[in-house]
Amino acid sequence: MARPKLGLIVAVAALAWSALAAAPATAAAVFSVSGVAVDVTAVDAATAKAKAVAEAQRRALDRLLRRLALASEQARLPAVDTLDAASLVRAYEVDEEKVAPNRYIASLTVQFEPDAVRRLLRGLGIAFAETASEPVVVVPVFQSAQGLLLWQDDNPWRAAWAALPAADGLVPFVVPLGELADLVIVDAAVAAAGDREALSKLAERYDAGSTLVAEATVARDPAAGTITVRVTTRHFVAEGVEVGGGTYSGAAADGLAPLLTTAARTTRAALERAWKAEHVLRFDREERLQVDIPLGGFDDWLAVRHRLAGLALIRRFDVTALNVRFARVVLHFLGDVRQLAGALGYEGLALSREDDLWVLRLKAADGEARVGAVGSQ
Repeated sequence: MARPKLGLIVAVAALAWSALAAAPATAAAVFSVSGVAVDVTAVDAATAKAKAVAEAQRRALDRLLRRLALASEQARLPAVDTLDAASLVRAYEVDEEKVAPNRYIASLTVQFEPDAVRRLLRGLGIAFAETASEPVVVVPVFQSAQGLLLWQDDNPWRAAWAALPAADGLVPFVVPLGELADLVIVDAAVAAAGDREALSKLAERYDAGSTLVAEATVARDPAAGTITVRVTTRHFVAEGVEVGGGTYSGAAADGLAPLLTTAARTTRAALERAWKAEHVLRFDREERLQVDIPLGGFDDWLAVRHRLAGLALIRRFDVTALNVRFARVVLHFLGDVRQLAGALGYEGLALSREDDLWVLRLKAADGEARVGAVGSQ
Protein backbone atom coordinates (compact mmCIF):
# COMPACT_ATOMS: atom_id res chain seq x y z
CA MET A 1 0.00 0.00 0.00
CA ALA A 2 1.41 3.38 -0.97
CA ARG A 3 1.98 5.87 1.75
CA PRO A 4 -0.20 8.96 1.43
CA LYS A 5 1.20 12.30 0.48
CA LEU A 6 1.33 14.33 3.64
CA GLY A 7 -1.06 17.21 3.82
CA LEU A 8 -0.84 20.20 6.05
CA ILE A 9 1.88 19.73 8.71
CA VAL A 10 0.51 20.98 11.97
CA ALA A 11 1.97 22.18 15.24
CA VAL A 12 2.32 19.15 17.48
CA ALA A 13 1.94 20.61 20.92
CA ALA A 14 -1.18 22.65 20.32
CA LEU A 15 -3.25 19.80 18.89
CA ALA A 16 -1.94 17.13 21.25
CA TRP A 17 -2.53 19.02 24.46
CA SER A 18 -5.86 20.51 23.37
CA ALA A 19 -6.98 16.95 22.65
CA LEU A 20 -5.99 15.76 26.11
CA ALA A 21 -8.34 18.27 27.68
CA ALA A 22 -11.40 16.31 26.53
CA ALA A 23 -12.76 13.09 28.05
CA PRO A 24 -15.32 10.93 26.24
CA ALA A 25 -18.42 9.54 27.89
CA THR A 26 -17.09 5.97 27.89
CA ALA A 27 -14.08 6.91 30.02
CA ALA A 28 -16.30 8.92 32.35
CA ALA A 29 -18.60 5.91 32.78
CA VAL A 30 -15.78 3.83 34.25
CA PHE A 31 -15.31 6.44 36.97
CA SER A 32 -19.04 6.81 37.64
CA VAL A 33 -20.74 4.73 40.34
CA SER A 34 -24.54 4.50 40.34
CA GLY A 35 -27.16 3.05 42.64
CA VAL A 36 -25.44 4.15 45.84
CA ALA A 37 -28.13 3.80 48.53
CA VAL A 38 -28.06 5.79 51.76
CA ASP A 39 -30.42 6.12 54.71
CA VAL A 40 -29.37 8.66 57.36
CA THR A 41 -31.12 10.07 60.41
CA ALA A 42 -29.99 13.34 62.04
CA VAL A 43 -31.32 16.30 63.99
CA ASP A 44 -32.94 17.75 60.87
CA ALA A 45 -33.37 17.01 57.18
CA ALA A 46 -30.56 19.29 56.00
CA THR A 47 -28.03 17.67 58.32
CA ALA A 48 -29.25 14.20 57.38
CA LYS A 49 -28.81 15.00 53.67
CA ALA A 50 -25.31 16.39 54.15
CA LYS A 51 -24.27 13.27 56.06
CA ALA A 52 -25.94 11.03 53.50
CA VAL A 53 -24.10 12.63 50.58
CA ALA A 54 -20.78 12.26 52.37
CA GLU A 55 -21.57 8.61 53.12
CA ALA A 56 -22.59 8.00 49.50
CA GLN A 57 -19.30 9.43 48.29
CA ARG A 58 -17.34 7.11 50.59
CA ARG A 59 -19.33 4.06 49.53
CA ALA A 60 -19.01 4.97 45.88
CA LEU A 61 -15.26 5.43 46.22
CA ASP A 62 -14.93 2.00 47.82
CA ARG A 63 -16.82 0.43 44.91
CA LEU A 64 -14.75 2.33 42.36
CA LEU A 65 -11.40 1.34 43.87
CA ARG A 66 -12.47 -2.32 43.91
CA ARG A 67 -13.66 -1.99 40.33
CA LEU A 68 -10.25 -0.77 39.18
CA ALA A 69 -7.75 -2.61 41.40
CA LEU A 70 -6.52 -6.05 40.43
CA ALA A 71 -7.85 -8.91 42.54
CA SER A 72 -4.37 -9.45 43.97
CA GLU A 73 -4.32 -5.82 45.16
CA GLN A 74 -7.74 -5.68 46.82
CA ALA A 75 -6.38 -6.40 50.32
CA ARG A 76 -4.02 -3.42 50.02
CA LEU A 77 -6.75 -0.89 49.31
CA PRO A 78 -7.08 1.70 52.07
CA ALA A 79 -10.22 2.02 54.15
CA VAL A 80 -12.26 4.78 52.53
CA ASP A 81 -12.87 6.37 55.94
CA THR A 82 -9.17 7.30 55.91
CA LEU A 83 -9.48 9.09 52.58
CA ASP A 84 -10.93 12.46 51.60
CA ALA A 85 -13.52 11.04 49.21
CA ALA A 86 -15.08 14.44 48.51
CA SER A 87 -11.80 15.73 47.07
CA LEU A 88 -11.93 13.02 44.40
CA VAL A 89 -15.53 13.70 43.36
CA ARG A 90 -16.25 15.53 40.12
CA ALA A 91 -20.05 15.61 40.56
CA TYR A 92 -22.95 13.69 42.03
CA GLU A 93 -26.60 13.32 41.11
CA VAL A 94 -29.56 12.33 43.26
CA ASP A 95 -31.54 9.70 41.36
CA GLU A 96 -34.24 9.12 43.99
CA GLU A 97 -34.85 10.64 47.41
CA LYS A 98 -37.27 10.69 50.30
CA VAL A 99 -37.03 13.44 52.88
CA ALA A 100 -38.50 13.39 56.39
CA PRO A 101 -38.05 15.99 59.17
CA ASN A 102 -34.97 14.18 60.53
CA ARG A 103 -34.25 11.50 57.91
CA TYR A 104 -32.90 11.35 54.37
CA ILE A 105 -33.19 8.27 52.09
CA ALA A 106 -31.76 8.39 48.60
CA SER A 107 -30.02 6.67 45.72
CA LEU A 108 -27.17 8.62 44.15
CA THR A 109 -24.78 8.46 41.22
CA VAL A 110 -21.28 9.71 42.02
CA GLN A 111 -18.79 10.62 39.31
CA PHE A 112 -15.12 10.82 40.25
CA GLU A 113 -12.28 12.81 38.75
CA PRO A 114 -10.27 10.20 36.77
CA ASP A 115 -6.86 11.82 37.15
CA ALA A 116 -7.30 12.24 40.90
CA VAL A 117 -8.21 8.56 41.34
CA ARG A 118 -5.29 7.49 39.15
CA ARG A 119 -2.89 9.56 41.25
CA LEU A 120 -4.28 7.99 44.42
CA LEU A 121 -3.78 4.42 43.19
CA ARG A 122 -0.36 5.12 41.71
CA GLY A 123 0.72 6.80 44.93
CA LEU A 124 -0.26 3.69 46.86
CA GLY A 125 1.57 1.48 44.39
CA ILE A 126 -1.61 -0.44 43.56
CA ALA A 127 -1.86 -2.03 40.12
CA PHE A 128 -5.12 -1.23 38.37
CA ALA A 129 -6.96 -1.32 35.07
CA GLU A 130 -9.57 1.06 33.75
CA THR A 131 -10.31 -0.16 30.23
CA ALA A 132 -13.90 -1.37 30.12
CA SER A 133 -14.79 -4.43 28.08
CA GLU A 134 -17.51 -4.51 25.50
CA PRO A 135 -20.53 -6.43 26.86
CA VAL A 136 -20.30 -10.22 27.07
CA VAL A 137 -23.43 -12.23 26.20
CA VAL A 138 -23.81 -15.26 28.47
CA VAL A 139 -25.28 -18.43 26.94
CA PRO A 140 -25.97 -20.80 29.89
CA VAL A 141 -26.37 -24.38 28.63
CA PHE A 142 -27.52 -26.94 31.23
CA GLN A 143 -27.15 -30.69 30.87
CA SER A 144 -30.33 -32.23 32.32
CA ALA A 145 -31.65 -35.78 32.40
CA GLN A 146 -33.87 -34.81 29.45
CA GLY A 147 -30.98 -33.35 27.45
CA LEU A 148 -29.55 -29.89 26.89
CA LEU A 149 -31.51 -26.88 28.14
CA LEU A 150 -30.96 -23.26 27.20
CA TRP A 151 -33.94 -20.96 26.82
CA GLN A 152 -36.44 -23.20 28.62
CA ASP A 153 -38.07 -21.83 31.75
CA ASP A 154 -36.92 -24.87 33.72
CA ASN A 155 -33.22 -24.22 33.03
CA PRO A 156 -31.90 -23.61 36.59
CA TRP A 157 -28.47 -22.60 35.28
CA ARG A 158 -29.92 -19.70 33.26
CA ALA A 159 -32.05 -18.73 36.26
CA ALA A 160 -28.90 -18.56 38.40
CA TRP A 161 -27.20 -16.22 35.93
CA ALA A 162 -30.30 -14.06 35.52
CA ALA A 163 -30.64 -13.64 39.28
CA LEU A 164 -27.12 -12.32 39.81
CA PRO A 165 -26.98 -8.63 40.71
CA ALA A 166 -25.69 -6.34 37.98
CA ALA A 167 -21.93 -6.53 37.55
CA ASP A 168 -20.06 -3.60 39.08
CA GLY A 169 -16.73 -4.18 37.37
CA LEU A 170 -15.13 -3.45 34.03
CA VAL A 171 -16.89 -6.30 32.21
CA PRO A 172 -20.64 -5.88 31.60
CA PHE A 173 -22.57 -9.13 31.18
CA VAL A 174 -25.84 -9.68 29.32
CA VAL A 175 -28.09 -12.68 29.98
CA PRO A 176 -30.61 -12.86 27.10
CA LEU A 177 -34.29 -13.12 27.97
CA GLY A 178 -34.80 -16.06 25.64
CA GLU A 179 -37.15 -14.21 23.31
CA LEU A 180 -38.18 -15.66 19.97
CA ALA A 181 -35.37 -13.82 18.20
CA ASP A 182 -32.85 -15.47 20.55
CA LEU A 183 -34.29 -18.92 19.88
CA VAL A 184 -34.10 -18.38 16.13
CA ILE A 185 -30.41 -17.47 16.29
CA VAL A 186 -29.10 -20.02 18.83
CA ASP A 187 -30.51 -23.14 20.46
CA ALA A 188 -28.86 -25.43 23.00
CA ALA A 189 -27.35 -27.76 20.40
CA VAL A 190 -25.94 -24.87 18.35
CA ALA A 191 -24.43 -23.28 21.46
CA ALA A 192 -22.92 -26.57 22.63
CA ALA A 193 -21.42 -27.09 19.18
CA GLY A 194 -19.76 -23.67 19.39
CA ASP A 195 -21.21 -22.32 16.14
CA ARG A 196 -19.23 -19.09 15.86
CA GLU A 197 -21.46 -17.58 13.18
CA ALA A 198 -24.63 -18.05 15.22
CA LEU A 199 -22.98 -16.89 18.44
CA SER A 200 -21.66 -13.81 16.66
CA LYS A 201 -25.18 -12.97 15.50
CA LEU A 202 -26.42 -13.28 19.08
CA ALA A 203 -23.68 -10.91 20.24
CA GLU A 204 -24.66 -8.43 17.53
CA ARG A 205 -28.28 -8.57 18.66
CA TYR A 206 -27.23 -7.34 22.10
CA ASP A 207 -24.54 -4.90 20.88
CA ALA A 208 -21.95 -7.08 22.59
CA GLY A 209 -18.33 -7.76 21.74
CA SER A 210 -18.17 -11.46 22.60
CA THR A 211 -20.16 -14.50 23.69
CA LEU A 212 -19.59 -16.79 26.67
CA VAL A 213 -21.00 -20.31 26.35
CA ALA A 214 -21.15 -21.65 29.91
CA GLU A 215 -22.10 -25.34 30.14
CA ALA A 216 -23.06 -26.87 33.48
CA THR A 217 -23.48 -30.53 34.37
CA VAL A 218 -24.60 -31.96 37.70
CA ALA A 219 -23.42 -35.12 39.45
CA ARG A 220 -25.06 -36.41 42.64
CA ASP A 221 -23.52 -38.73 45.20
CA PRO A 222 -26.34 -40.09 47.39
CA ALA A 223 -23.93 -42.01 49.59
CA ALA A 224 -21.92 -38.90 50.42
CA GLY A 225 -24.96 -36.63 50.33
CA THR A 226 -23.27 -34.18 47.95
CA ILE A 227 -23.96 -32.40 44.68
CA THR A 228 -21.20 -31.44 42.25
CA VAL A 229 -21.56 -28.89 39.46
CA ARG A 230 -18.96 -28.92 36.70
CA VAL A 231 -18.76 -25.79 34.58
CA THR A 232 -16.99 -25.50 31.24
CA THR A 233 -16.74 -22.09 29.63
CA ARG A 234 -15.81 -21.09 26.10
CA HIS A 235 -15.38 -17.38 25.57
CA PHE A 236 -15.71 -16.61 21.85
CA VAL A 237 -13.62 -13.52 21.21
CA ALA A 238 -12.25 -12.04 17.99
CA GLU A 239 -8.86 -13.71 18.47
CA GLY A 240 -10.29 -17.19 19.05
CA VAL A 241 -11.78 -19.16 21.94
CA GLU A 242 -10.72 -18.90 25.58
CA VAL A 243 -11.55 -22.05 27.57
CA GLY A 244 -12.09 -22.16 31.32
CA GLY A 245 -14.35 -23.51 34.01
CA GLY A 246 -14.43 -25.00 37.49
CA THR A 247 -15.97 -27.59 39.80
CA TYR A 248 -18.25 -26.72 42.73
CA SER A 249 -19.52 -29.08 45.42
CA GLY A 250 -22.08 -28.72 48.19
CA ALA A 251 -24.40 -30.63 50.47
CA ALA A 252 -27.38 -32.20 48.75
CA ALA A 253 -29.56 -31.01 51.61
CA ASP A 254 -28.85 -27.39 50.65
CA GLY A 255 -30.27 -27.92 47.17
CA LEU A 256 -28.95 -27.25 43.68
CA ALA A 257 -29.92 -23.58 43.29
CA PRO A 258 -27.39 -22.11 45.78
CA LEU A 259 -24.58 -24.13 44.22
CA LEU A 260 -25.47 -22.93 40.73
CA THR A 261 -25.54 -19.34 42.02
CA THR A 262 -22.05 -19.77 43.47
CA ALA A 263 -20.83 -21.27 40.20
CA ALA A 264 -22.30 -18.43 38.11
CA ARG A 265 -20.94 -15.73 40.42
CA THR A 266 -17.48 -17.31 40.51
CA THR A 267 -17.41 -17.80 36.73
CA ARG A 268 -18.29 -14.17 36.20
CA ALA A 269 -15.65 -13.03 38.68
CA ALA A 270 -13.00 -15.13 36.93
CA LEU A 271 -13.65 -13.35 33.63
CA GLU A 272 -13.47 -9.99 35.39
CA ARG A 273 -10.11 -10.92 36.97
CA ALA A 274 -8.71 -12.13 33.67
CA TRP A 275 -9.80 -8.95 31.87
CA LYS A 276 -8.22 -6.67 34.46
CA ALA A 277 -5.00 -8.68 34.54
CA GLU A 278 -4.75 -8.41 30.75
CA HIS A 279 -5.44 -4.67 30.74
CA VAL A 280 -3.49 -3.56 33.81
CA LEU A 281 -1.83 -0.20 33.26
CA ARG A 282 1.94 -0.68 33.03
CA PHE A 283 3.46 2.65 33.99
CA ASP A 284 6.94 1.13 33.70
CA ARG A 285 6.48 0.34 30.01
CA GLU A 286 5.80 3.02 27.43
CA GLU A 287 5.68 2.30 23.71
CA ARG A 288 5.28 4.40 20.57
CA LEU A 289 3.21 3.62 17.50
CA GLN A 290 2.69 5.67 14.36
CA VAL A 291 -0.83 5.35 12.96
CA ASP A 292 -2.45 6.67 9.81
CA ILE A 293 -6.08 7.78 10.15
CA PRO A 294 -8.34 8.12 7.08
CA LEU A 295 -10.95 10.81 7.61
CA GLY A 296 -14.25 11.63 6.01
CA GLY A 297 -13.94 15.24 7.07
CA PHE A 298 -12.79 17.43 9.95
CA ASP A 299 -15.64 16.17 12.15
CA ASP A 300 -14.08 12.71 11.97
CA TRP A 301 -10.79 14.13 13.22
CA LEU A 302 -12.54 15.80 16.13
CA ALA A 303 -14.23 12.49 17.00
CA VAL A 304 -10.93 10.56 16.86
CA ARG A 305 -9.11 13.19 18.90
CA HIS A 306 -11.89 13.20 21.48
CA ARG A 307 -11.72 9.42 21.93
CA LEU A 308 -7.94 9.23 22.10
CA ALA A 309 -7.98 11.85 24.82
CA GLY A 310 -10.00 9.71 27.23
CA LEU A 311 -7.71 6.67 27.25
CA ALA A 312 -5.39 6.36 30.22
CA LEU A 313 -3.19 3.99 28.21
CA ILE A 314 -2.32 6.87 25.90
CA ARG A 315 0.09 9.20 27.65
CA ARG A 316 0.05 11.67 24.78
CA PHE A 317 -0.24 11.75 21.01
CA ASP A 318 1.78 13.82 18.56
CA VAL A 319 0.10 14.92 15.35
CA THR A 320 2.66 15.01 12.52
CA ALA A 321 0.29 15.56 9.58
CA LEU A 322 -3.31 16.59 9.13
CA ASN A 323 -5.67 17.58 6.37
CA VAL A 324 -9.38 17.12 5.78
CA ARG A 325 -8.97 13.49 4.57
CA PHE A 326 -6.00 12.16 6.51
CA ALA A 327 -4.07 12.38 9.77
CA ARG A 328 -0.81 10.82 10.91
CA VAL A 329 -0.34 10.50 14.66
CA VAL A 330 2.34 9.03 16.91
CA LEU A 331 0.75 7.42 19.97
CA HIS A 332 2.75 7.19 23.20
CA PHE A 333 1.04 4.49 25.22
CA LEU A 334 1.38 2.13 28.16
CA GLY A 335 1.45 -1.65 27.71
CA ASP A 336 1.51 -3.46 24.39
CA VAL A 337 -0.27 -3.16 21.04
CA ARG A 338 -2.89 -5.77 21.97
CA GLN A 339 -3.91 -3.79 25.05
CA LEU A 340 -3.96 -0.63 22.99
CA ALA A 341 -6.15 -2.21 20.31
CA GLY A 342 -8.61 -3.44 22.92
CA ALA A 343 -8.87 -0.05 24.58
CA LEU A 344 -9.28 1.70 21.24
CA GLY A 345 -11.97 -0.77 20.24
CA TYR A 346 -14.06 0.11 23.28
CA GLU A 347 -13.79 3.77 22.31
CA GLY A 348 -15.13 3.04 18.81
CA LEU A 349 -11.77 2.96 17.03
CA ALA A 350 -10.40 0.00 15.05
CA LEU A 351 -6.62 -0.51 14.92
CA SER A 352 -5.29 -2.80 12.19
CA ARG A 353 -2.08 -3.63 10.37
CA GLU A 354 -2.30 -2.95 6.62
CA ASP A 355 0.85 -3.82 4.69
CA ASP A 356 3.60 -1.81 6.37
CA LEU A 357 1.23 0.64 8.07
CA TRP A 358 -0.79 0.73 11.27
CA VAL A 359 -4.18 2.19 10.41
CA LEU A 360 -6.72 3.61 12.85
CA ARG A 361 -10.33 3.96 11.71
CA LEU A 362 -13.54 5.19 13.24
CA LYS A 363 -16.09 2.41 13.64
CA ALA A 364 -19.46 2.89 11.98
CA ALA A 365 -22.73 2.59 13.91
CA ASP A 366 -22.80 -1.17 13.27
CA GLY A 367 -19.39 -1.60 14.90
CA GLU A 368 -17.52 -2.23 11.64
CA ALA A 369 -14.52 -0.08 10.75
CA ARG A 370 -15.21 2.46 8.06
CA VAL A 371 -13.80 1.46 4.73
CA GLY A 372 -12.12 4.75 3.80
CA ALA A 373 -8.74 4.05 2.24
CA VAL A 374 -5.41 5.51 3.21
CA GLY A 375 -4.34 6.78 -0.18
CA SER A 376 -3.02 9.85 -1.90
CA GLN A 377 -4.31 13.08 -0.48
